[in-house]
Amino acid sequence: MIANIIFSVIYKSFIVIFAATGLAIGMGATRGGAHFQELAYFTYLSNLFVFIYFIINIIYSLAYIKNNSYKNIISVFPKVKGAVTMCISITFLVYHFVLSNNNFAMSEPYRCYNISNMLVHYIVPMMSMIDFIIFDKKGVYKKSDPLIWFLIPLVYFIFSIIRGALGKPFSDGSRYPYFFIDIDKYGMAQISLNLLLLAFCFLLMGYLIYFIDNKFLKLINRSKSQI
Repeated sequence: MIANIIFSVIYKSFIVIFAATGLAIGMGATRGGAHFQELAYFTYLSNLFVFIYFIINIIYSLAYIKNNSYKNIISVFPKVKGAVTMCISITFLVYHFVLSNNNFAMSEPYRCYNISNMLVHYIVPMMSMIDFIIFDKKGVYKKSDPLIWFLIPLVYFIFSIIRGALGKPFSDGSRYPYFFIDIDKYGMAQISLNLLLLAFCFLLMGYLIYFIDNKFLKLINRSKSQI
């Protein structure tokens, strides 16, 4: 058990390092300063969620090891972990299937395979999903949890619309962080349809996480009953 926890801490440490590196580069560390307005992009917000959550997770895990209570270790704030996993998974899916096909760039000329893009859109999301599957205690989520997690993208959508109406344009000239919520370009009717589709995707991912959580629990219980 202790070896598994140590391996989990090492694995999570790499997630933290990769998330921090992707955020630092994407937000301007290599361009002469920090550009916090980049946090208007869901990509950076979801990577920030990952960074903060896994820092806390590592601290708790190390405390368990120090106090020799690793036999009773449980997932750290599992409901929060579910929300984080949902958000970072959608970051990967939307970028890979929608944004990358449109040569989308957040803060610099478009280069699909630069370090920052790969870290925040691929490596950190995939490692986070693997962490959920391999290390998390299973059977902790309720059917209502994905609806609670959905409050995060809902607040983000509302924030983006308000910011678009009141804030300064981004580097591409648009007042909205993503073209699929650009009311100026596509109108409210089309954007409403886009947001409904995005809402469906978030809820679908949330319930996929719930399904995996419960499916793995059944497999674990079945394996124990056969021993």
